[in-house]
Amino acid sequence: MQAVNDVVHQIFPDAEVFRLPSHEALSRRSYYFLRQSDLCLIGGTNILASKGWRLRWYDGIFLKDAVCLGVTWGGTQPRANFKDRFLLRHLLDTGKTHSVRDNYTRRLLQEVGLSSVSTSCPTMWKLTPEHCAAIPRVPAKTVVFTLTAYRRDEAADRTMIATLKRHYQVLYFFPQMHGDYQYFQQMNIGGVRVLGANLRSYDQFLAQENCDYVGSRLHGGIRALQFGKRALIIGIDHRSQEISRDTGLPVLARAQTKDLDAWIAGGGPTTLNLPWDEIANWKTCIQRQ
Repeated sequence: MQAVNDVVHQIFPDAEVFRLPSHEALSRRSYYFLRQSDLCLIGGTNILASKGWRLRWYDGIFLKDAVCLGVTWGGTQPRANFKDRFLLRHLLDTGKTHSVRDNYTRRLLQEVGLSSVSTSCPTMWKLTPEHCAAIPRVPAKTVVFTLTAYRRDEAADRTMIATLKRHYQVLYFFPQMHGDYQYFQQMNIGGVRVLGANLRSYDQFLAQENCDYVGSRLHGGIRALQFGKRALIIGIDHRSQEISRDTGLPVLARAQTKDLDAWIAGGGPTTLNLPWDEIANWKTCIQRQ
């Protein structure tokens, strides 16, 4: 959301911005602000699914012509069901171009009849070639890792941690989301230091520590890249794999963790291929609209 806010304030520096929650049902207060607004932008990576966005069928009366900003399809099914298609058609602006995170989501919206452009995730828009060129190529002595409680695979996660212990002198665990710390505790793995379960603690650690990042939390890895750290995301679903396919983001499928040793020891550069022209064009178009 910090990245989304930065983009909004860059495009509309003088605008009065109201933030409404997507994980809770819209309230009468939400309806009031929606009626008063000239433009409704939707941020949040996995929001394009009825289960990821707490919407009721009648919310379309108040929420109309919304425009997506770097979102992706977060549904558990590969295609939108009838309910999701109905909501997307009635809530999103059919006359504007939507910014989506990957080509997978772009094709899905195209099937629904909505125009969109793949701009990657707004959290990556500051990862310029100059920024990536400064990221170290050799491994650090310290690594921070993440786990994903709702997509747990204890055997694979234990293998990942054991591999990290072979290569790094110091291991830190960052419990990014609710449930991750409890999952890590249940694994009963010693010799790991635990960071505070909040973004401030993670940011302070990344700013002060010379470290690598390895883990299944996509945005934990992107955050590390923002701080100039070597990072490898362990892909556990289609979302990280799709964004890797489109941009070259370092992602290793969970089933390929045997290749983790090679990445840690390797000295290759961090090279991303972001759609810079599409990003710039979308910003210009939405500003004019």
